Amino acid sequence: MSGIGELLDGLDLLVARAEEVAPAETVAEARRTAEHLRARWSLLTDVLVVALAGGTGSGKSSLFNALVGASLASVSAFRPHTDEALAWAAPGDPVVSRILDELGVSRRVANRVRPGIALVDLPDMDSVVSWHRRIVEELLPKVDLVVWVTDPIKYNDPTMHADFLVPIAEHEDRVVVVLNKIDLVPDAWQEVADHLRTRLIGDGFTDPIVVPVSAHTGEGISHLRSRLDDGVDVKQLVVDKLVLDVAETAAEIARAIGTWEETTLLSPGPEPVGRRVEEQREIIRRLADPVTRALLEELESQEPFDPAPLAEHLVRRAEVGASAAALWIEAALQRRRRKEV
Repeated sequence: MSGIGELLDGLDLLVARAEEVAPAETVAEARRTAEHLRARWSLLTDVLVVALAGGTGSGKSSLFNALVGASLASVSAFRPHTDEALAWAAPGDPVVSRILDELGVSRRVANRVRPGIALVDLPDMDSVVSWHRRIVEELLPKVDLVVWVTDPIKYNDPTMHADFLVPIAEHEDRVVVVLNKIDLVPDAWQEVADHLRTRLIGDGFTDPIVVPVSAHTGEGISHLRSRLDDGVDVKQLVVDKLVLDVAETAAEIARAIGTWEETTLLSPGPEPVGRRVEEQREIIRRLADPVTRALLEELESQEPFDPAPLAEHLVRRAEVGASAAALWIEAALQRRRRKEV
């Protein structure tokens, strides 16, 4: 992953160089993205971090126990029941420990059976206890895979779809939706699963994964475990997304300063830059990005017109544009090389 580290270093440098050239809001957004990407990269590990999320009574804790193969999570008929996140993870992995610390998961049980997976049972998401929802919303962006658990009774709940499934539809490659308790509708679970899939497409999913299971009888659990064993593909998706975000951020900076399609506002030539600025003021005014145009208007309001500050700005702008292009190309090459492996 050293290649990703170099990309992130390049993005940090690009953001710093863009400060006096690009619009302030563009630089601020790019800086936030760079910080987020570096934080996410620092939490990448070979262990797949899986979160079980879902509504009250969906059977998350029972599913957690079924996947683990032991009664670790407490199960109760009282709602809401899961008040605090519980993790099943191999001890001794400093990166996983840090991830769980970041997630605020203090309850941990040693996973000595499947050390490649860290499984987290989250609090109920639609509980009347409001902080349950906040915990879920804060935890979900930090995990590798979300297993969203619902059941034949609540699978069509508008609140669940609008508040939680629609927002994560854009991350569907990292989402598995589980229809639990199919033993309650033995003759209709396939119809329910098909309807759930249709609802998810309406939520913005293009090819949703719906896995019917019964934590009570064990039906479908082996299939769900197989999905989790495919986690290496999910980790690759996380890495690819990091690289893609670097490329898109570089392109956004280039667009904001007008260098995505136009490499310069000045035609090349042997004359001094200042003279060319003086000669091509009309071209600059017509093609300029907002920052360049504002600087030109400020300079033109002064007498006599001094082209030196504008020439210096255009040189910096060209350098930032070239850096953005180089970073975008390197990210594109890394993505291609990863696909070829």
